[in-house]
Amino acid sequence: MNIFIEMFKWVILSSCMGSVLIILILFFKKVLKNKINGNFHYYIWVLLFIRLLVPYVPHSSVSIFNLFSLVPKAYVDNYKQDFNNNNSTMDIKRVKMDGKASIDKKDKSSVINNKRKTVNSVHKGAYSSAIIYLMVFWSIMAAACLIYIIISNLRFSKRIRKDYWKNNNKNIEEVYDNCKAIMKVKRNIPIFITREVRSPAIWGAIYPKLLIPKTLLDKISDEELKYILLHELAHYKKKDIILDWLTVIIKAVHWFNPVIWYAFYHMRQDCETACDAFVMLHVEPDEQIGYGRTILHLIELNSLQKVTAGVAGILSTSSKFELKRRIVMISNFKKISYKQIVASILIIVFICITGLTGGQQVSASAITKLATTSIMPKDRDSVARLWAEALAQRNEAFRFAVLNTDLRNKEYKVYKNTYWVIGGSSPWVTSYSVKEKSKINDNTYKYEIDYILTDSTRTKYSSKEYIEMKYYGDRWLVSKHDKYNMLPKFKLIKRAKFKKVTLPKANELITTDREKTVKLWAEALKERDGAMRLPLLNGNLKKLECKKREDKGWVIGGSSPWVTDYTTKLDKKIDKSTYEYVIDYNLTDSTNEKYTSSEKVTIKKVGDNWLISKHDNYDYMPDVTPQK
Repeated sequence: MNIFIEMFKWVILSSCMGSVLIILILFFKKVLKNKINGNFHYYIWVLLFIRLLVPYVPHSSVSIFNLFSLVPKAYVDNYKQDFNNNNSTMDIKRVKMDGKASIDKKDKSSVINNKRKTVNSVHKGAYSSAIIYLMVFWSIMAAACLIYIIISNLRFSKRIRKDYWKNNNKNIEEVYDNCKAIMKVKRNIPIFITREVRSPAIWGAIYPKLLIPKTLLDKISDEELKYILLHELAHYKKKDIILDWLTVIIKAVHWFNPVIWYAFYHMRQDCETACDAFVMLHVEPDEQIGYGRTILHLIELNSLQKVTAGVAGILSTSSKFELKRRIVMISNFKKISYKQIVASILIIVFICITGLTGGQQVSASAITKLATTSIMPKDRDSVARLWAEALAQRNEAFRFAVLNTDLRNKEYKVYKNTYWVIGGSSPWVTSYSVKEKSKINDNTYKYEIDYILTDSTRTKYSSKEYIEMKYYGDRWLVSKHDKYNMLPKFKLIKRAKFKKVTLPKANELITTDREKTVKLWAEALKERDGAMRLPLLNGNLKKLECKKREDKGWVIGGSSPWVTDYTTKLDKKIDKSTYEYVIDYNLTDSTNEKYTSSEKVTIKKVGDNWLISKHDNYDYMPDVTPQK
């Protein structure tokens, strides 16, 4: 579900940004009007295809989107990160677990009052029910549009195949062969004579066919037939049918945006002027007037054709204004000059750097501010050690937190049914070693983990397991591991015993330090990773909240405003094993506004680990307040 929601969010964002680009393109087209070649007016729309089909574009300080606060400047990067992570993994930052990295301690004198007015722009999570309903409605409408178009095209195809005659007229064949030679078309594209079209057209993206109205053949001269066939072959040469189908799909996806529909209406008109220009390049100058008169003659014969997906014809232009514009451009046609080429290139470059780039990410430094002081697993060695340590400490939730998305979805029930416990009460792990076994490819490595175990008889055992780690975006996660219930298979080490009963020596989990537990709790909110909070909860809270976190897609935190940094402060000592902390968060958004937020957590020692026993109750983000 997560990936579909992220796709829906991308469609909405690209639709909004595409609309701005359309306005920019129409502005230049309006300014230039008939002063520049028809090919420019047509191919400039390729920029819109790029904007609507490519999910990521670079940021720029000169982007037009820097002017719009309604389009978040950092959201394109956020989307790219979320899209990649939901294909592969949740948003988890990694750090070495040796405890050397730490966040600078800062004190704040007071806790932010939670009763203050909250910010309306805080997103209560990417996966709210409202977004899901909108996504489902959008999907249904998009599918309905595509189904309608496909059915309409199948019906058109059925009508054509029931009512057509292959051309047997030698005169038409001679004219056609001459046109193919002029256009340098080697493919044998059949001519179908039919009563199902009113205007000559080319139909079919894979197996194209030229459609000629039966009623038209007796009303046009050989010269006019030549110009008609040249025009249709121009559509074939320029791959207009393929582009037309692409626009049909995009219009179905963006069915809710009339601006995009209007743009593609203009593009279809420009397609005809571009074909006119293409034909003009392949005929003698004294034939250009005859070509224009042919179009006027077809209009007099009332040969305007209803627009159909996958069909392009000489009179696909339905507007009288556009027909008049075509005639004007034909009569004024000149080969494109070097000045026009330079002007076209400059305009396209300008539109690319202003309309095809995202707004500059105002908080890029803030977002990565704690990259070197994060306390989450950072490199693949650290992830492998955490995997082994989770077995030694019997805390399976830490393993769940470093699984990729596929494994999380597959193994969640198994983890839940074992109450997030792994490892044996006897024998138990006393130590382990982690080493890189092999490099599968640049993004995948295999690790070997060797365990030493013992029991109350001081007997030594050995065990081994293998895991594979894969690089997702900018994070390493476990993509494959050995399957076993509680412990991997172990064997007796002959004639080897400990001198005394030995307890686990590893004890390197973050939760053995109460400060680190609190910071990891805060870091999980900053990184929007609910799964990393799960191993920090005590047994009772873990059972209560795992279902809630699963329903939320293991996501916490907001996409806007987002947490840039935080500080933790000891508020009070309840007893020698229980402490209460305050966490203060600093946030920002795409407008560079500053916000603050705060929450309280109670941490209690359970065995050797400090775990969260109580925390503020919220779905995604504690209340957020603007800074004055």
